[in-house]
Amino acid sequence: VSGSTSLPVLLDMKFKPNDLDVYTFEPDEDRLLNLVKNSFGFAIVHQTNNPYWQDMHGIKRTHWLRKNTHIINIIVMPADSAAGAIFQFHSTIVMNYISGWGVFCAYPDLTLRGKSVANHSALATEGQRNRAKTCFVKYGERGIDHQARLSDHKDWSSHVCGVDPSCPITLRALHDRASLFIPFKSVELKDGLTPVYDGMKSMVWSLGGSTCEKVGSTYHPSIAFPVEALSKVFVNYFYKRCLSQRSPCSSLRKPARTIKTLRKLTSGVLVTTSL
Repeated sequence: VSGSTSLPVLLDMKFKPNDLDVYTFEPDEDRLLNLVKNSFGFAIVHQTNNPYWQDMHGIKRTHWLRKNTHIINIIVMPADSAAGAIFQFHSTIVMNYISGWGVFCAYPDLTLRGKSVANHSALATEGQRNRAKTCFVKYGERGIDHQARLSDHKDWSSHVCGVDPSCPITLRALHDRASLFIPFKSVELKDGLTPVYDGMKSMVWSLGGSTCEKVGSTYHPSIAFPVEALSKVFVNYFYKRCLSQRSPCSSLRKPARTIKTLRKLTSGVLVTTSL
């Protein structure tokens, strides 16, 4: 569960979300739809009421379900982790999710202070920018201090761009020390089940954009998902992409160092996709 629904769990915000956004894997799509329809009485409306989803990469399809005034958006993702969608949201304030195992926040230093930074990779088209502006106003009315760049926030005016974990061009991972995960202690795993937030798997991302000083290189956004095997083909591809597209890992001079850095960040094995 992501979107505005997850934010009041982290911040003391007194507002009622308009809908519930639920992300699921493609193999679980039918089971989730049947649960929502048969157990909770929702009906599918065969169109989405939010064109925002149409601009997001990696989404297979969306289902808009309604019961009276209550709305549930079920977003189907093909990747190993549905969490990858949050890094395409308009700003860091909504890069959070609630899973069956706990609450995750990608940018807690900002979010827990009620501050946010724009995700410029999600503002590429005029339609995206117009919808994002509406969201910025909405969250501003809820008390969120939103800025276009991290350096526009007073507490980060002199941060090291590309190094500070709150900086959009910094290479980050789900399991790094800058992320926040609050587990549900009462949840016990059944044999054979793996939690969404698993210590053996991770995800690496960089929101990209230009440097906070508005000078120098522009970095391409990218997300890396966990897979079961790390091939030499992938390593060479990732390494070349880093150098050719000036991604935040472009300072890595050898593929061997690229592998070492990825493993250190993720404690697992990855495959990457450029947005």
